[in-house]
Amino acid sequence: MTVSLAMVGVAAVLSGVLLASGSAATHRAHARSFNWPGRHNGISCSITQGKSLGTSVLCIMFHPPQTATLYGDGHVVACYGTRGDAACLSNPDAGFLPTLAYGRSVALGPFRCTSLRKGMRCVVVRSGHGFLINRSGISHF
Repeated sequence: MTVSLAMVGVAAVLSGVLLASGSAATHRAHARSFNWPGRHNGISCSITQGKSLGTSVLCIMFHPPQTATLYGDGHVVACYGTRGDAACLSNPDAGFLPTLAYGRSVALGPFRCTSLRKGMRCVVVRSGHGFLINRSGISHF
């Protein structure tokens, strides 16, 4: 099995988020990680804020394989697939993350993510720019 740098990077971010959320004062970072309740699509997200982890939202979807990253300026980076330079996925231990029920939101720093029946919607609150990730792909707005 070949492991790309992108896969390692995503795993490190989610692993760091889990560590930072347990000891935010030590790392000077704040993080919130959660799963979307839809069982068949498997979306896991993390919102991070701070110098050690950066300030962004990262959502990983396993079927189809894709990731969306949102930055504070509203810029979205989307990645699709599992081959070559487009290796978007890692194996985060999403089973240990809380599930964000449909209609509920999580906010941290400039971001808010809302769990919708049609997917996970994450935005920069001030500008309204962000993404929706679901089985159909990643929509930027």
